[in-house]
Amino acid sequence: MLTKNFDNNKKNIVCGAVVCAVSTFFYYWSRTHIKVNALMAGFGTDSRSVPSAIFAFMFAMGLVLIVQSLFRMKKGFVNTKEYKPIPKDDFKHVLLIIGVIIVYGILVRYVGYFVMTTLLLLFLFIYTKVSVKTAAIITVCTLVVLYVLFVIVLKVPITMNVPLI
Repeated sequence: MLTKNFDNNKKNIVCGAVVCAVSTFFYYWSRTHIKVNALMAGFGTDSRSVPSAIFAFMFAMGLVLIVQSLFRMKKGFVNTKEYKPIPKDDFKHVLLIIGVIIVYGILVRYVGYFVMTTLLLLFLFIYTKVSVKTAAIITVCTLVVLYVLFVIVLKVPITMNVPLI
């Protein structure tokens, strides 16, 4: 655990190193475990491109955080200001949302992308106290844009499974 005397520059270096390590692992995983979609490969890209780009960007941001903190340390900038911990209620909300997203990621394969995305968006909007009418309008518009963009324009095959009731 980080001690009180561990200034924020050192915390940022540790955080940047963790981000770099995690993004490196997932970059490698995305390049070796995601199958190349033959339709997309003909266009000079494949289905691994976006995940790989995201993890490469995460790695770059981790490096920026490390370099920025090293420069701040070199210039003598030390910030040991103590921050208040996250309130327990806020922490519970964050854990609930992370849990819902994990369940979404697991069920999307079996239930279908559009069904699960609809449920996820509606849950997130209603949970954050957006009116039901606004949540429904934004969800429908988002799904229409996603469908047109990915299915019609880019011709990306998306699971359309519908659960058997």
